[in-house]
Amino acid sequence: MEKIKVAEFVGSMNCGGTETMLMNVLRNIDKEKYEIHFIENVSEKCWYDDEIISLGGKIIKLKSKKRDIFKYIKELIKIFQTNKYNVVHSHTYLHSGIIMYAAKKAGVDIRITHSHSNMNTIKHSFVYRIKKLLMTRLILKYSNKFVACSKEAGISLFGKEFEKKGIILHNPIEISKIDNINRDEVNNIKAKYSILSNNQIILGHVGRFIEIKNHKFLVEIAKILYDKNINFKLFLLGDGENFENIRRLVKEYNLENHIIMTGNVKNVYDYMSIMDVFLMPSLYEGLPLTAIEAQASGVNCILSNNISPETDVGLGIVKFLSLSNIQNWIEEILILSGKEKIDKEIIKNKMIEEKYDTNSIIKELEKLYN
Repeated sequence: MEKIKVAEFVGSMNCGGTETMLMNVLRNIDKEKYEIHFIENVSEKCWYDDEIISLGGKIIKLKSKKRDIFKYIKELIKIFQTNKYNVVHSHTYLHSGIIMYAAKKAGVDIRITHSHSNMNTIKHSFVYRIKKLLMTRLILKYSNKFVACSKEAGISLFGKEFEKKGIILHNPIEISKIDNINRDEVNNIKAKYSILSNNQIILGHVGRFIEIKNHKFLVEIAKILYDKNINFKLFLLGDGENFENIRRLVKEYNLENHIIMTGNVKNVYDYMSIMDVFLMPSLYEGLPLTAIEAQASGVNCILSNNISPETDVGLGIVKFLSLSNIQNWIEEILILSGKEKIDKEIIKNKMIEEKYDTNSIIKELEKLYN
């Protein structure tokens, strides 16, 4: 049987919620039926590139720059035609308009635009609004399947069309990894960072160091806790363009012994297993995978109210707060850090019921790709 060839179009395959979702799919999809390629907008090597190759995937790095639009589209059409893709699945928000146009011109049968963000929670410039108007028209005209991680993320990109034709597809998590936490590694983490007391509050955040993740707010929280003589540590997992800026702020506030910036790590669940409270003060999001992973790990979560309410899977461990009052965050941290964690079996059953497990998502993707 001839394989179905799928092009996943991404900015890059570095650590991030969308990229982690795609890797969960690649690790678990039937490779006898599907051949998955990743088309990246960057030339440098990315975090997941080696694993993609090891799993039988293919990586294509675009040579043309987006600003040379005609050359860029020409290269896309050539790639789509040469590889004879059955499916082009774009994860690049507004930029998907160009991808869908090129895919249609190349004769690709199944053209999927996938929204991973709700951009309606922030104020946009006039130039952005014009760009969105143009790109949305291309997306609606040349896509033939509309997918989003949440209802808000779908409406944000597709408008009213999403309520008529859209499909909500949750980002999958690997429940087996949560079931099999490496206790030796957890103990190593505790020893490395001198986590020796149960009286210490362990806070955590996982996300790229970019403006929308609002790391500065996390540092301000840490500063207040420090001034109150609270015994705590805050883990910031991830990397990105603002990493050094945040590191400088941490140093300025004399918080080096309290804020741990790990960079990208592969054992995220091991770190989550020691967290008392997971914090996500994002300026906007779709349905963030790391917040789902935190809940799956049984960690109490405080999320900004810019994040979709659908992020709460119903375990009773999520609190949404406004970014306008940081003191509310401090109060909730002190309350939630004392709560006991939920039984793993209850969590596992809830994740399967809400279709966050990888097998459920693979089945939904197979319907889309066929």
